[in-house]
Amino acid sequence: MMGIKRTQGLPVLLLGAVLSNSAVAQTEISPNVYSGISYLSNVFKLDGETEAALLLDGQKLNDLVKEYGASLDANIDYNQQTAKFQMQWKSHRYNQFKFLNNDSRKFATRWWGRLGGPLMAGFNYEHRTELTDYSEISRTIDFKNEKQQDGLGGRLRFELSGKWRLEAESNFSRTRFTHESYSWSNLDKLSVHGGVSFQRSPMKSVRFIARAAYHDYIDRDFTDRSVVDSQHYSYDAFTAINWSFAGASAIDMKFGMRQRQHVHLTDRNVIGPLADVRFRWAPSTMYLFSLSYRYEKEPVERVLTNYATVNEVAVTSKLQPLHNLTANVTGIRRWYDYRDGNDDVQRSDYQVTGVLEINYLFREHASTGVFVRRDFRESNIQYGDYDSTVSGVNINLIL
Repeated sequence: MMGIKRTQGLPVLLLGAVLSNSAVAQTEISPNVYSGISYLSNVFKLDGETEAALLLDGQKLNDLVKEYGASLDANIDYNQQTAKFQMQWKSHRYNQFKFLNNDSRKFATRWWGRLGGPLMAGFNYEHRTELTDYSEISRTIDFKNEKQQDGLGGRLRFELSGKWRLEAESNFSRTRFTHESYSWSNLDKLSVHGGVSFQRSPMKSVRFIARAAYHDYIDRDFTDRSVVDSQHYSYDAFTAINWSFAGASAIDMKFGMRQRQHVHLTDRNVIGPLADVRFRWAPSTMYLFSLSYRYEKEPVERVLTNYATVNEVAVTSKLQPLHNLTANVTGIRRWYDYRDGNDDVQRSDYQVTGVLEINYLFREHASTGVFVRRDFRESNIQYGDYDSTVSGVNINLIL
């Protein structure tokens, strides 16, 4: 049989094949094209006109960016096996800083299914190319620096009983930067983790996870004068608790410890707690409110900094007053204290982010959206402050 299936207002192509064992294979294919224009008030996240005069040689901080692209999503379900494919391409064209013109690309595939009896397995691969965020890289801005990432992983889960499960996962990722001056951050990472979970009911579960990872910065040549390491190990151990209520309401909590163990510079080793608490409240299908808090002692690869303590509070409100109209409002506050090996604060950052998104769906075949994002950072170091506004409008056509 062959026909058109509509899921959540989007048309998708449905192919079904009835086999001799009565299992039905279904494929949902959802292609769409995208076009939009954005205004960036501070492209390079600079500290006002003073720093712009030093680095931009009189050019303005802002720019207009035209975007267009296409994507294709496919889901295949067959006999307790699920496969997902995603391809995405988007072109970004700057009006003033034309050397930043770039094409972002993404390809991802995932498979998850039951091998037989209590054993389940999964596989994933992803490739991504995108422009780096100028708030995180060096202040040398006369180049375009793109980041390419590849990730490959596998997962196993064994159901001991109706409630207890064992799980294991391994992932390898490779990150490469296209500009030579940033090649010192090229990274190969191999991680493995294992754990046990107890699921009291479909709405309540507890997981105990241990994770180990090896990081190799392949372009760093370590010498006696090096101030950052070329290799290190990281170890995580945490407990994750999920408690769901009626509808989409839930509480998710994660508590544990994280350690970074350096191969050469052992005086830069870091160990500390991590905590992540998220609350979602959905009194109806038309409204969702979420509140989260995160604390982490995060290792940092910088000359005078060993780690940063991170405190983050986020609030999100989603409203759907009409079946084809949605509005999302998000506010995030972050506090960073960057510390050296003696626990002295070398740098303090305070960041605020606010986002407003409104989307409208036309006749299930097209949607349009407008958005505004405001970022503000205040720092105790010179030229560490910046404020930035990004706004735009876009149109999606669902083919």
